[in-house]
Amino acid sequence: MERWRRAWDGRWRLLLFDFPARKTELRLRVWRWLRRERFGYLQNSVWLSPDPVNTDHVPLAPHKLTAESFVVLESRPVPPDSDAGLVQAAWDFALVNRRYQSALDLATAGLKLAESPGLKAGPFRGWLASEREAWHAAVESDPLLPESLLPSDYLGREAWTQRQAAFAALARQICA
Repeated sequence: MERWRRAWDGRWRLLLFDFPARKTELRLRVWRWLRRERFGYLQNSVWLSPDPVNTDHVPLAPHKLTAESFVVLESRPVPPDSDAGLVQAAWDFALVNRRYQSALDLATAGLKLAESPGLKAGPFRGWLASEREAWHAAVESDPLLPESLLPSDYLGREAWTQRQAAFAALARQICA
């Protein structure tokens, strides 16, 4: 929830790089880091983030890169482009929502499980494993953008609320 609630200063951080084709390992290392850091993908060598970028953490220090091969810029879109357009282009929210829908479906199943008398360990363990896997997949694909940038149909917050309700109901059932 804190990630969604954080303030956004209205600036995008664009990370642009141009490495020689023979530097495949370097490209892969940078791409993995960018995905881990939840950057949005615009092109192979153009990525963006709503958050400040500490270039000390980019895995490039030993390569002594210059501005011709690596640069981070702060910017804002110019009409007709928009923040919403950048979000739509950079992240796959259809995938994010599909994964959150799976988590929502499991939260609903968890609530039903909590309502059943005599909660059995086997079904509970099975639900717990499925729920954890679905939640992890959803959060892994989610850029966890500040609330002001989230698409109107974003399911992450609803899934989080339903997940909390399911765990609370199951805890009450177990403790009863």
